[in-house]
Amino acid sequence: MHDLGNHHESDHDDYDDHDDHDDHDDHEPPYEDIIPEITHVITPEEAILYAQVKVLKDFLRSGNNEQIEIILSDKPNFLTVSASYMCMCGCSMPTTPFETIKSAIVPLDTVKFLINKNYMSSLQMCELLYESLCWSGARSTDIMDEITIKNSYIDYLIETIGENYPELLKSYMHDREDSDYTVPFIIAVLYGYESPEKIIGWFKRLLHYGCKVEQTSHSKDGDTAKEQTVIELAVKLRDPEFVKYCIDLGADVNKFKYEERYHCFGENIALRMLKRNATTKNPENIIKITQILQILINHGLDMHYVNMFGQNIADYVQIFGWNYTSVQSIIVGVVPTGIINESVNDFFKAKS
Repeated sequence: MHDLGNHHESDHDDYDDHDDHDDHDDHEPPYEDIIPEITHVITPEEAILYAQVKVLKDFLRSGNNEQIEIILSDKPNFLTVSASYMCMCGCSMPTTPFETIKSAIVPLDTVKFLINKNYMSSLQMCELLYESLCWSGARSTDIMDEITIKNSYIDYLIETIGENYPELLKSYMHDREDSDYTVPFIIAVLYGYESPEKIIGWFKRLLHYGCKVEQTSHSKDGDTAKEQTVIELAVKLRDPEFVKYCIDLGADVNKFKYEERYHCFGENIALRMLKRNATTKNPENIIKITQILQILINHGLDMHYVNMFGQNIADYVQIFGWNYTSVQSIIVGVVPTGIINESVNDFFKAKS
């Protein structure tokens, strides 16, 4: 899953205690005080290894398969060899040739070459597919063709893994050390930033090879309330036909109640959809959101559900400005009048 990390505000209270400073405190700090602390010294052996790794990385970028073959025929596992270099801040940074491939700056023909020569394992193929799906449509380098290259990886790898390792494609769960979740491909594809048309196309190819809409991300602490579902992510694409497609295949609109999801205010699918789209209420989006909500209702959405503040969908219609739209018209008579708690209303809007 995409992890956003925890952002901590710096505590500057200590600076308030320095009112009685002498004139020396106004001077610029000595030059040596602003030189980055060197936390690691690169040894000659490490320097040689990094130079070798860099040569392979350069050949990968340029698509020089002949030179890549010379290196990997002698050192078949060199794609995953980690070498360190000194960054500008003075710390040691590890890198591998495989990281260059995951950056989507290696031509597809070279990726095919590595796979056909068995220099890339099936698990590495899965890792590359996962990264490409999660970051589809996004650029992380100044390479103009990065998005196109990434998309070509996805098209090729879905077919290649699906044809040669179908069970692996269905069961693979990406497990990154710094993540709280393990994530299947059917969820990863919905993390992407590409157009809904491309994402839905890849989604259907994954289903063709055996992935299931019932699959969810798994929280490593075992808390199912933190897991993400296909239908939850599908709603974000604002494509009514795709939402219905997922439901018809077995996606459960009420799978998780989210009572423990305090970072999401205990919201269900419908509440989150109305909040997330509060600032995108052009006529086309209003129609799409109305259609999606009607589909969810038709397929058993719990319309009496309330969030951690006791607010239901009628409250959200008012809080997020959906009153006097077609959204309000379809909940009239379906849910009771909202029970907006004014003491939390301002807090709730500010936090969202």
